Amino acid sequence: MRARTLWRISPGVWLAPALIALTLYYVDTYLVRSGADPYPIALTARAVTTLGFISPICAALGAWEGARLRRAAWWPLPIVRHRTRVAATLLAPIVAAGIVAVGAGAVHNVASAGLITPDLRPFVIVLAVTVAHSATGFAFGLRLPMPIAVPGALLGSFLWMVMLRGLDPRWLMLLNGETTELCCGRDTDLAPAAIWGPVIVAIGATLASGALIAVPRSGAKVTAGAIGVLALGLSVGAFLVMPLGADPNVPRDAGALVCMTTLDGVRACVWPEHEPRLDEVAAIASEALRAWRSAGLDVPSLITEGQNPADRSLRIGFALESTSVDILDGLAY
Repeated sequence: MRARTLWRISPGVWLAPALIALTLYYVDTYLVRSGADPYPIALTARAVTTLGFISPICAALGAWEGARLRRAAWWPLPIVRHRTRVAATLLAPIVAAGIVAVGAGAVHNVASAGLITPDLRPFVIVLAVTVAHSATGFAFGLRLPMPIAVPGALLGSFLWMVMLRGLDPRWLMLLNGETTELCCGRDTDLAPAAIWGPVIVAIGATLASGALIAVPRSGAKVTAGAIGVLALGLSVGAFLVMPLGADPNVPRDAGALVCMTTLDGVRACVWPEHEPRLDEVAAIASEALRAWRSAGLDVPSLITEGQNPADRSLRIGFALESTSVDILDGLAY
């Protein structure tokens, strides 16, 4: 199929502006906060929650494309190109529309904090999940009539994205990739297992759907193989996320801390997004430590935001909008 024809008939192309507008509205209404710390992974991960409604839409559009070929009785015919290649061509605009929509929301969320580029790690999840839902929808469309396939794919995808939150054990919620919103506090980072777990589950779903797409009329062996591949992907993904429980975070690398030492030997370390206030924090800490030492208190000279500070240190936490009194209170606490 020529690119011009594909762009003219694909529902992904026609609905892309609506998907982008939807994600921008959601992010602007529910996620954007004034004064938010410019921490890229936290801002990006929260915006990826738009997968909760973008993926079901992509699944429905994929089902539409598959059902369209089924209704035309074209799929069982002898064709020159491999069926998976035909499916990939038809699904490419849908997948692209989904990724661009989620990306637009992420860019808007990080821009609200004064950043330009989102953290790219969550987009591994976005790519894998969008492809998986679109391909699964396409397989639905090839096997079921359009009035059943399209709403069935939409509902099934939506249930997978939202229902896992209410199930036990709690680590199940990490399998769909949408719960990256639980990342991250200022001293935590997104766990690699929270990325690769849902990615492997999505790959399993994509391969299983590909097996059903590749065969015009899949028999028991092909169906059993597809179920086996899906089960394998779920098992490996579960193995990865199980140790995390419901928390997709790991401690943030202390090597990212930005530090300075005052003239009286007080060393202050903050996260990069708080670097504009490092001089102020160091001055407040220096003044406070002088007062406490003059009162006979034995206080260390290292002030840090790190989660695992050295034995002789004081841990501090603050936000960009914190006042100097807030910083001093946190240090005293």
